[in-house]
This record gives sequence, C-alpha cells and structure tokens, in this order.
Amino acid sequence: MWVYSIDKCIMREERFMYPPLYKMADRTLPSAAIAFILIPIVEYEDCYVEMMDVMEVYNFDNSVTSFAAFSFVCILPINVDFRCRNETLCQHGDRVIGNFEIMTCKTTLRSIDYFCRFFHVLSIYLYDMGLGSSISINETLPITQNFTCEGLKNVNIVVLALLENFTYDNFLSIFQCYTFQQVNTIVISDIPWDMKSNDIIQIFPNLQSLELQNVNIEYPPEFFPWSNETVLLPLNLSRTEYLQNLYASTLYLEIPVNEPRRVFNLRYNSIANISDYHFSGKLHMITLENNGIISVDADLIREVFDLQNLDLSSNFILEIPTGFFDGQDSLRSLNLRKNRIAHLAPETFQDLDKLQFLDLSFNKLLKLESGLFSSLLNLKILRLENNLIQTIQNNVFPIISKNIEQLFLDNNPLREIPVDIFYISSLKKTSLQHTEISFRNFTGLLKQIHVNVLSQNVLAYDPDKKAEEVREVDLTGSKVNYFYIDKDSFNIDAKRAMILLLRYFKFILKNNPIKCDCNIAVLSDFVRSLKIKNAVSSESYIYHDWKCVWPQEFNDQQMLSVDPNDTYCQNNSARCPQNCTCYVRYESDINIVDCRYSSFLSLPHTMPVSGKLDLWFQHNNISEVEPRTYFDRVRQFRISNNEIRQIHTESMNLLSNAEEFWFDSNHLSYIPSNIKDISKLKSIKLQDNPYVCDCKSLWLKSWIKRNTGYITDWEEVTCGSPDENEAGRRLVDAPDDEFVCVTDNTYMVVGISAGCAFFLIIIIILVTIYKFEIQVLLYMWFGIRPFDRAKYKDIEKVDVMILHNLDITDWVNENILKFLETLCRLKVCEIDRDFVAGYSFNENISHLAAQSKRMLIVLSPSVLTSDDLVRMCLNEGNHKVRDNRLNFYIFVCHQISRKQIRNKYIRKQMRRSKVISSSSKLFLEKLLYLTPKKRNIEDLKIHIELESLSISFTHQTTSCTVFDMFILYGDNHQRVFRDLVPKLESTGYTLCLPDREFVPGSSKQANIIGAIKNSRHTLIVLTEENWNDEWLVFGFQTAMERNLQEKYNHLVLLTDNKVNPQDLHTEMRNYVSSHVILYFEDSCLWDKIFRSMPLKTRCRW
Repeated sequence: MWVYSIDKCIMREERFMYPPLYKMADRTLPSAAIAFILIPIVEYEDCYVEMMDVMEVYNFDNSVTSFAAFSFVCILPINVDFRCRNETLCQHGDRVIGNFEIMTCKTTLRSIDYFCRFFHVLSIYLYDMGLGSSISINETLPITQNFTCEGLKNVNIVVLALLENFTYDNFLSIFQCYTFQQVNTIVISDIPWDMKSNDIIQIFPNLQSLELQNVNIEYPPEFFPWSNETVLLPLNLSRTEYLQNLYASTLYLEIPVNEPRRVFNLRYNSIANISDYHFSGKLHMITLENNGIISVDADLIREVFDLQNLDLSSNFILEIPTGFFDGQDSLRSLNLRKNRIAHLAPETFQDLDKLQFLDLSFNKLLKLESGLFSSLLNLKILRLENNLIQTIQNNVFPIISKNIEQLFLDNNPLREIPVDIFYISSLKKTSLQHTEISFRNFTGLLKQIHVNVLSQNVLAYDPDKKAEEVREVDLTGSKVNYFYIDKDSFNIDAKRAMILLLRYFKFILKNNPIKCDCNIAVLSDFVRSLKIKNAVSSESYIYHDWKCVWPQEFNDQQMLSVDPNDTYCQNNSARCPQNCTCYVRYESDINIVDCRYSSFLSLPHTMPVSGKLDLWFQHNNISEVEPRTYFDRVRQFRISNNEIRQIHTESMNLLSNAEEFWFDSNHLSYIPSNIKDISKLKSIKLQDNPYVCDCKSLWLKSWIKRNTGYITDWEEVTCGSPDENEAGRRLVDAPDDEFVCVTDNTYMVVGISAGCAFFLIIIIILVTIYKFEIQVLLYMWFGIRPFDRAKYKDIEKVDVMILHNLDITDWVNENILKFLETLCRLKVCEIDRDFVAGYSFNENISHLAAQSKRMLIVLSPSVLTSDDLVRMCLNEGNHKVRDNRLNFYIFVCHQISRKQIRNKYIRKQMRRSKVISSSSKLFLEKLLYLTPKKRNIEDLKIHIELESLSISFTHQTTSCTVFDMFILYGDNHQRVFRDLVPKLESTGYTLCLPDREFVPGSSKQANIIGAIKNSRHTLIVLTEENWNDEWLVFGFQTAMERNLQEKYNHLVLLTDNKVNPQDLHTEMRNYVSSHVILYFEDSCLWDKIFRSMPLKTRCRW
C-alpha cells in the first residue's frame, strides 16, 4: 500500500501537434507530444506526479508501438517525484518509445530512473534544474533496492543544460552502472566542464556526437571521436522525412535515416588558440563558433573525413591558409561569418565540389577576384553582406551553375551591379541592399551585358513570351537616384537587354532617392512604346513599385506615370538669381527658376536670358508683385505662401503670356481686373486670401463662375472675415447686393467728445491686447476668473498631459512638470516618463488624451524640422475641442515664436487656443490659470496610479503563458546577464533566455518562434554590437506579427544611445520612429520596464 507524505502535483497539459518522428521497419509510428505544466497545491511545496494520470492522457494503444514525448515543466522551482500506484499498468516496455524532458524542477536520479524503466526511453533532456543523487523529499516508496540505472539502459541521447552545481564527476556518477554502448550523443550546455579523465571513453564506447556548448573549456578534448564505427538506431528505427529535415537536412548533412549524425560542437567556449590542435576521424560537423580564435593551421581539418558542415563563425580569424580545404570534397556547408578575413585567394574553395552553403558575411573583404566561386557549381546560397567589397571582377560567380538561388551582397560599398548575376539561370534573388549603387550610368550597365549570353542562360529571347518567374534584384536602401540612358547610345542591343531586364528581373527600389528628372525620359518613352506593343504588361511591378522622391511635386508618384515633358534637369545659367536653382525642362526652351524657401522680400530683376520662364517663388516674404522686364516670358507664376498684399495692374499687363498663376495663401484684398484679359490661362489658384467683397470685386464673382474649369480652388475662395477664427462665406455665394462700397458720411466730432472717444479707444485696445494677462492677475490677486468661457465639469482622471519633442525633456521636467506636480498638486502624465513602451506614440496619445482634462503641448525649435508629434496630438485631441472643450489645448513656446510655425494646421489650432511663451514674466502664473483647479479632497491626491491609468489599455492579452518575458539579444550579451536578468528574476519574472531555454539541435528559428509564443512579452535588446544581427531581425519580425495580431505591447525594444536608427533594418527603423522604446541610459528604466511589462498574477490551471 502506498503511503504519501506529499501532495500530488496539479498538471495542466499542453499538446504539440508535430508530424510523426520515427518509423519502425518502414511503418510510421503514431506520435504524441505533451508538455505537463506542474503546479503545487501550495506554493513552493513538494509534490509528486502520478504516472497513471500521465498514461490516461496519452491513452496508448498497446497493440502497436508508439512514440511519445514526455515533457514536465515546473512553474516554480519545487521538488518533484514520479510514482505509479499500479506498476503493472504503467509498464509499457518497448511498446512505447519516447523522449523524457524535465525543466525547472528539482528531482533525483532515482526518480528519473523510476519513470524511464516503464518505457523504452531514447533521449533524456534535463534543463535548468536541481539534480540530486538521492531522494531529498519526504516519502515512503515501494522501492527498496539501490539505484541501478535500469531505466537509463536504453538511452541514446543525453542532453544536460544549466544544472545547478553540476560537474563532470557528477555526470560520470549518473552512468556508473553500465557500459552504455547505445548512447550515441551527449550534449552539455551552460555547465562548467572539466574533463579530468578518459573514463567517458569506457562508459560510452560508441559515442558519435559530443556537444560541449558554453562550458568554459580552453582546449578541445583530444580523444574525440574515439570510434569511427557507425552505429544504427535501436529497434530497427529510422527518422521520418520531417525529423530527418530538422535533424540533418537543415544543417546540410546527408546521412542515412537510421544513423545518428557525428557532430563535434564546441561553440561559445574560450578556445582562442588551436594552432597546435588537429581534428581527426569521421565527423559530419565541426562547430567552433564564438571562441575568439585568431588563426587556424592549414592542417586543422586535414585528417577529418566525411566532413559536411564546418562552422568557424564569430571569431577573429584573419586569413584562410593555402590548402586549408584540400581534400574536403564532402563539405556542404561552410560558415566563416563574423571574422576579420580581408583577402581570399582564387583557389581557396576549388576542392569544395559539393558545397551548398557559404557564409562570408561580416568580414573585411575588399574585392572578389576572378574564379573565387566559379567552381562551386552545387552552391545554393552565398552570403557576402557587410564586408568592404568595392569591386567584383568578372567570372567570380558560378555562371553556368544550375543550383545557386540566393546571393547576398548587402551593406557593401559597391557602386556597380556585377553583370554576372544576370547570366545565372537558377539565381532567384540577388540582395544588394544598402549599397552605393546609383544607376548614374545605366547606359554603361546595358553596354556591359552580352545579350546573347543573357538570353541563352536566362530564357531564350522571345518578345512574345511572358516570364514565368522573375528574378529579384533587391536594391532597397541603396543610392539609386538616376536611370540615365544616353539616347544616342541606346542601340538595338541595349534595347534588347533592357527588355530582358524588365521582363525577367524585378528590381526592388524601396527607400532609394529616385530623382524623376529629365534623365528618366528615355526610359519612360521606351517603356511606353513597349506597353503599346504589349511587350510589357500594364500590371508589371515597374508601374507600381518604382516611386519618385524628387522633385517635391512628384514625391511618392509612380516614376513611369510622370510625363517626360514635365521633367527637368538642372541648368547652370549664369543669370540664375542668387539663392535659386535653375532648371530646363526636357526637350523644350522652358526654364524653371526655383526660388522656394529663399527668404525673398521682392522679385529679382535678373532671369535666364532666353526661353520661357516657370517662376517658383512659394514660401518667401514677398509683399507685392511689381513689374519686371521678363514678365512677358513667364509661363508659370507660382507665389503661394508669401506676404503679398498687392499685384500691380501693370504687372498683370506684362504677364499676358502666362498659363498658370498660384496666388493662394497670401494677403490679397483684390485681384487686378485685367487678369480676365489673359487668354492663355490654364490653371489658377486663389484661395486663402482675405478678399474684400465690395463693388470693386463684383466682377471677380462673375469671372470665377464663368471659369471654374481652370480656377481649381474656386469653391474655396472666400470673402475676408473680421474674425480670423471664422471661415468667410464663399465668394461665389455672396449676393450681388452685398458687393457695396460704403461711403463714410460721419461728421467729425470736435472738442471733448473727440478726446474722450480717443482715450476710450486706447483703453479698449489695451484691454483687448492684454486681456489674458489681466485675467491672470485678477485671478492671482482676487481669486476671480472673469470672462472665463469654460462652463463644463472636468471628469477625467488626468489633470494635464504634457507632450513635447524629447530633446527638451530635462527643461520640461525642471520648469513645468515639477511645478505642476509639486506646487499645483496636479495629476500629470508626461511623454517621456509615463508613456508605455511597446505601444506606438499614437496609441499612447489616443489613450491618455481621452483621460486628460488638458493637453499641454510644448513647442521648441525642433518642431520646425519635425512636427509629426504635434500634429498627432492635435488629431487625437480634436474630439474634445469639437465637444466645446475650448481650453483643452495649451501651447507653450520655448525658444521659438508662434510666427515661426509654418504648418497651417498647427497655426490654426494655436489661434483657437491659449499660447504662452516660456520667457514671459507671468509664465508660471499663466500656466496655473490655465490648468484645472482642485475642487474636493479626492482631487488632492498627488500620485497618478499609472498601473490603472496609463497602461490600462483595454486590449491587453489575457492568454496564459509559460514565461513572463522572452529576452532576445546578440552575441555580446554580458550586459543582459549583468544588468537585466538578476533584477528581473529577483523581482519574480520568469524569463526565457536563448542561452538557457533554447533546445540544442533544434533550429534557431523554431526556438525563437516557440519562445515568442510561450512568453507574455518579448524584449529585444539592441546594442551597437548587435544591431544588424539577422536573428534579432527575425525575432523582431516574428514578435511584431504577434503585436499586430493580439493588439497589445507584446514587443518592447531596449537599446542604447549609440545605435543610429538610420542604420537599422527598415522595419526596425519604422518601429523606433513610431513606438515608445526603452534606453539603457534612462534613469527611470526600471520603472518603465515594470510599467510596460507588469508582472501579472500567474494562471491557475
């Protein structure tokens, strides 16, 4: 009879839907993978697992052999024991083949052995746990015999990671009972390891793989492999196609499905010097990643045979010795990433006939010599990104290859596209992101292409044949600004090459500074002719993806939709006005004189001598249009956004040949009536002027109504209103009888009446000008608020929400935040301190604006170059203004005047709101007057409970997860383990860390996806050393997908000030600019971490 002194664990099972993993004699074994989350009835108290309960969950069919993955995960680090109340029913023997995994628990060897004796256990995985050699919890068991390893005798694979106080001697003591001839793989990770003896050879005579990862060794074990004999999987087992892909194919290993792989894994150790070490024997894979190796001997792998994968990445290797790869004709994957290799001899890889994957990224290569990769005909992926490559000679790549599919040359200072990439028929993607390629000499590129070779090696040239599959040439983030094709050199061969490039290649040009000037005209005309002949489809990507950046009027417009006749190029005319830029339009005599944003006070007197003129003088300070001698040559006259109050009648006479006028956004009261005599007009803009609707402008009404076809903004032309906050009536809607000129018949009043009236006017003017200051002083002296229009009751929780550009955070905190919170005792939310990381600025503003009584916007000089935040604030606060919340906005101008604000939308809101200057003598008094007032005891609470306020987003996740936080970092992770992990874990966070939780042998992608799925939050740590790490980018993209799907701040970014956002991957760069992120240098970092990723109450199953 069983006598238990501890309680049974509560178990919550998680099923994993994996395809079958094994076959037995060509029969696929039914598989089941279940993780049991173990929860004690009382926190931190020991418990036991009843194996009969586990059997009921699996419900094995005893008539057939099955495969089972048993996984046990403890929510808390508790002691766990395994027991079976009916051992006969628990006994399955070889009918159940399985893996045993236990994580974060504390247990004993005897308990593990007891569980395993009821099944044929192939693999044991012990992670992050305490392991004792004897029973450490109170119990009475029906087991009296000594520990005999009976349950471990069938084990093939042993994986031990992050075991407490575990040593090499402990490891040997586990397997003291037998000679374990069936063990073929041992994986030790994150455990200090000192192999002091060769006893392991006698215990595991047939060991095929030894993986010693991050175990702090300084020299490789000299005696591995000690056997070159091949062993087979037991029980006539073989791997299914799915498992074979994970186990071998993803590592480029080609091994039989019934044999284990032979791996010597030494990554993440301190093996800096291997000059006198030579590997030998049969090994499929050798990994020396991240060891600090400076040099390798030419004979390092010479005595190894059947080597298929070699990883020397993330070291400091300066060169590859001559003959280093001699005889390694089985090598299929070679990783030399993140070293310091500056030169490679042409014959370096000549023996590697079977090589399929080659990674030379993040080295110091300056050039690629002819023949370097040309013999690698089986190569599929070649990575050369982040080197210093400036030139690539001809015949570098395997042009006749039928296998290579991907070529990466990103982040190299290349200026020209290597022409050879167009000749490789199998090449599906060439990535040239963030290079110096500009297409300034596109004609030269077309001349270099051998059309016959291109058509033969890619597709037989046939103008009527459509491409079945385009090849990508990705130039994202490069310097492509011109598509210059010399018209005289654009011969038949060049046109044939152009057709082939357009039809069978896809040039990705995102984030390139494409100039849609006259240099695109030849290409546009040629493509237009192809479209007419149906040689290029109107659905082709070139009509949708290629977009202009310059000039401003074509920004974001599809490049090939721009009429070549509208394009222009710079013309260095000697008579071009100072501070202006002159251009000439494509194939015409029209000169463009671009003087926008040049601070002109009047029109210049000199212009280019010949040809018509398009004058662009928008955004200057011109006050009147005076006659100029060149006016008779003007075709376009654009003077929007100036200070113009008068257009001289004579000027309009001289502008008789004009076709376009832009007079909008000025201070015009009248338009000269002789404008109606200009016969060539095609386009006019008149809006946003304070026109006087009197007898002098009645003609304007009828003229506008007759010419609505070319007065493009006629519906927006309004009569001026005395109140600048009110929009005037549409001019065409004003009745004719209101267009009246008023004659002043008032008699002059003399004597004392005139004097009184004068002084009364002065008083009224002073009161009008200083009305606000008078209100503030009356409130400060007498506590009264005359002329206050606010009659509603403020019910929101936040008194003031402060928004500003982050460059003035210190000034705001010292001069505004401290005053409002300490002296005024208000509840304040401030953008830098209180916004929640992981949410966008827009989400934070929208959420807090709804809970705020006032929005205080601080304008500083940086607003002149970036006003996105201000416009975002105004958009989110508009619903309160529409609800008659007249004083919701408060503007503070700091080191800037309101006149400097150019954005009309912001200026409009400023006119309707209170604006105070930080230099005002009554600055704090005005601030006090405009902020909400306390009315009851409850309002006197100073502290804002941000847990219920600023992060109470209604769309937080409610799903249960294994981990509170997944922290993803790069190779240099000392800062993470020194500064972050200890404090988070001491606070109670359960963390998922790659170096601790990732399963050795599984792909990194699968590990990252699983970690993100099983964690409430993902924290990506971005530093100067790891900002371009491909796995960080992959993790960011995966976490971002969950962000979008579940609509809460699952993803949070932590970085430092040394990282330049412009260097980041495009998606990361967009995230940094639009979302609240965390900085190591922030003094409030921990408050922000706990606020944005709060420690939730754990799920109870």
